[in-house]
Amino acid sequence: TYIECDGSTGKVELYYYGSEKIRTESTGVRITGEAHCDSLNVDGGADIAGDVNFHNSVSLQDSDKLFFGAGDDLQIYHDGSNSFIQEHGVGSLYIDANQLYLRNADTDNTLLETTSAGAVQIKHNGTTKLETTSTGVTVTGKVTATGFDLSSLTALP
Repeated sequence: TYIECDGSTGKVELYYYGSEKIRTESTGVRITGEAHCDSLNVDGGADIAGDVNFHNSVSLQDSDKLFFGAGDDLQIYHDGSNSFIQEHGVGSLYIDANQLYLRNADTDNTLLETTSAGAVQIKHNGTTKLETTSTGVTVTGKVTATGFDLSSLTALP
């Protein structure tokens, strides 16, 4: 049997050498094996070879992870309380940007700001407290230290 149609149930089944491959159901089509299609709703696992383009959101549940690399080198996930970006490979984690901002969760307070020229500003409550410059570091406010070594300083400017 290669095609079986049941007019009493509306079911149509397609077989490949005796193995059912496609069956119509009230909710759509059940496919056993590999499918080539224009859209897809997968209720189980999926193994996709090739590019995947999303044109909306991707939702993951708590503790579901996005894995990158052959050995799950990079992981991005939320455990229900905290969010993580973890590098587990042999290399380093690079974040490349012309300007990089680290902000609080409400996005109304910049904590750290960098520029492509190399300047870095560390802020407290939106106010720059430590800033790198082409000639060194500028500190705004009081510096508290547990120790201070001036042994390599030859002269004060």
